[in-house]
Amino acid sequence: MSQVSKELLTELQEAKQTMQAIQNELGLMAIAESSKPELLAKYKEMQAQIRTASEKIQEEHGAGNLDIDTGEFTPSEEVPLSDAVAE
Repeated sequence: MSQVSKELLTELQEAKQTMQAIQNELGLMAIAESSKPELLAKYKEMQAQIRTASEKIQEEHGAGNLDIDTGEFTPSEEVPLSDAVAE
């Protein structure tokens, strides 16, 4: 049995590895593309959930800012309408 040169063997191995990497990447792209509609639907669902929660917070606490990490709510400074008109 004869032996293939090291250079040629390395070239073939690298080409095969590159082809496998490309196949994996193409597979991931196909999976991502096929799940895109479900992901977009879930994203819209989460947007609606955030909107609903924000409206509840505003009803309970009024206008202001919420630190989502700590749960700390800081009311915004509201200028009474009569003062705003007088300025």
